[in-house]
Amino acid sequence: MMMKKLSYKLMLIYMVMLPMIDHINIKLFSSKIGPDNIIFFIIFIMVVLTYKNKLSLNLNEKLFMALFFTASFFPTASSFIFNSGVPLYSVTMGLKYFQMIIFIVIINKLMRNYESFRGISRAYLYGAAIAVLLGLGQAVEINMFWDIADRYYHIINKSRRLWTYATHLKAVSFWPESGNTFGSYMAVSVIMLMGFGRDVFKKYGLWIILLAAGMLVSISFTSIGAFFIVLPAVLYFAAKNFGKKYAVNAGLCILAALVLTYILIPGKINKRIQYKLTMKKENPLIVRGLNRRAECWDEAIKDEFDKREYLGKLIGVGYAGASAKDNYYIELLGTGGMVSLAVFISLSLAIIGRCIRSYIILRKEKKDESVLYSTSVMIFAAVLIMCITGSYISYFPVVIPMLLSVSAANLEEAAQL
Repeated sequence: MMMKKLSYKLMLIYMVMLPMIDHINIKLFSSKIGPDNIIFFIIFIMVVLTYKNKLSLNLNEKLFMALFFTASFFPTASSFIFNSGVPLYSVTMGLKYFQMIIFIVIINKLMRNYESFRGISRAYLYGAAIAVLLGLGQAVEINMFWDIADRYYHIINKSRRLWTYATHLKAVSFWPESGNTFGSYMAVSVIMLMGFGRDVFKKYGLWIILLAAGMLVSISFTSIGAFFIVLPAVLYFAAKNFGKKYAVNAGLCILAALVLTYILIPGKINKRIQYKLTMKKENPLIVRGLNRRAECWDEAIKDEFDKREYLGKLIGVGYAGASAKDNYYIELLGTGGMVSLAVFISLSLAIIGRCIRSYIILRKEKKDESVLYSTSVMIFAAVLIMCITGSYISYFPVVIPMLLSVSAANLEEAAQL
């Protein structure tokens, strides 16, 4: 019993400290394995040894496992097939998806009642709050946070890029990751909080404002855009699940976050918008930033993919043979081929379809656990939208909320939601 409690407590600590560990980003092996991974593996061993209950996965958990396996199998295998002398860094790229599979196993065993689900969800959101403090610290130019940025860029010898960033953009970046990953972390946290409602935090309003402000100061067009695309659905399900008053209050909290963010960093927001929304004369329909990505995507299809042999098109050329293209679907096509992309899309549609079907059935039966499925759909939809401009599904803090949602459907006490 003592070991079970210890395993659970360590998991809570890990969830709270995850942002800080990710912020430090110390890696010991192949730039992929660090203290966070070691702690996570220790928790996994402890959970497996102390929780003797049989692993009972629901269909969505199995589908997510298959999704992460698809995201890593051919990209890793093809690295060996098509490349000689493969760098260890490329081979270990798939480890991040293996970590997500392990997380499903851990949560499946740890979450035995609704109270444990609430505890883990709160721990995750406490961690997100730490991330917001780090982000706001950069946004309002606290030197301690910018010192981290300076050290990082001097290490990788990109001082010119630092100068450009500091003078033109100077938005939050959550080093050593980018503002986009920070923004995506905040976006899914807000959706999770609004989706689960008052049951996670009674004073949900302050939490929504805080996390939404973190998302907005990232000035990540991808994350903010994905959030506002799914926001109507978030508010709709909020009204259905918790009443119209809750939905209106949640919407007002988002509005308050918008006002607060503009008060905090008006100059940076204006510079960012002016910089990014400057249209190209030769193509006024494509704004700066997106035009670079569009050219990169076109190059990936025409100059790389089309010139491959049939087998390379079918199973990809691996992490070692394809470069990042700021579009996860094109990246997966390059690294894992048409097979990986087709399976990934099919599994994604299957997960969304099953969640929607389960939600409809449970709503008809007036069972409150339907909120788990509606929240899963909204988070997953936002992540899939973000993947249009990057591999957000590979960022561990971003996928945690949707895995918590689908795993909580196993709980016998889920009806308490």
